[in-house]
Amino acid sequence: GHFIAEDKQNDKYRWLPAFYFPTVSNPTKKDFAQCRKSILWFGSSGMVHKGLDIAIDFAIGHPDYTLHICGGSRQESEFWNFYMPKIKEHKNIHLHGFVDIESENFSQILSQCGILLNPTISEGGAVSVLNVLGNSALFPVYSEATGIALYEVGICVPNVTYKDFEDALLKLEMMPDEEFKQKALNAHSFVKNNYTIEKYEEQMFGLLKEIIEKNRGAEGICLLGVKRRGIPLAEMLRDNIKKFEGIEVPLGHIDITLYRDDIKEQVEDFLDSL
Repeated sequence: GHFIAEDKQNDKYRWLPAFYFPTVSNPTKKDFAQCRKSILWFGSSGMVHKGLDIAIDFAIGHPDYTLHICGGSRQESEFWNFYMPKIKEHKNIHLHGFVDIESENFSQILSQCGILLNPTISEGGAVSVLNVLGNSALFPVYSEATGIALYEVGICVPNVTYKDFEDALLKLEMMPDEEFKQKALNAHSFVKNNYTIEKYEEQMFGLLKEIIEKNRGAEGICLLGVKRRGIPLAEMLRDNIKKFEGIEVPLGHIDITLYRDDIKEQVEDFLDSL
């Protein structure tokens, strides 16, 4: 696959690259020279882990740049108590809150931004990065922990520090407009061609066959689906094992809700809906 995370137990598990959801009709329609100093941070909870502090500090220190922040957990009060007064003092920082990737707002924000900034230290394969690059041409500046190898189409920053990301972004200023545009287009094409649902299914079924072959059949195999999205995936795997081997393997479910770092937000959202 295209994951670059280190795998010290390669014989025990495999990475299965994720896929993006195509939602934008004109992904390459933008003025690249005009938007190359507009940065997009697109994420969710765990904002320090996902480098939002680095993005905000850069925008504060470089007011000639514009920062668009999409997502972020409202429950991380210590983070917002520290940064909100600073954000309010800087008109080049825009808070959009949660943005539905199927909305017109998502499309408009993408058309305004030229750089995708992802200084994360806590991803297994950042679907947010895939959804942004798959739906628009942006130049990615990212860390290895993003879990996606973009090869020559972006800047992979080896150390997740403010200074390293600042240096990378300022170095990017020296790149000619046409080269910047082409690399942004290449990043979009790379994700669009390699991180599709069809590729995902192809690799998933390849891994399934590999498991069956190493196990010398389906006997002794059991599946465990993590609620919510892991359950239909486990069911699909079970059905295909039965199709391949004629055996219906045991299937269990596990609910990890109480162990999620955003559990408080989920509970409050549920209570608000009552």
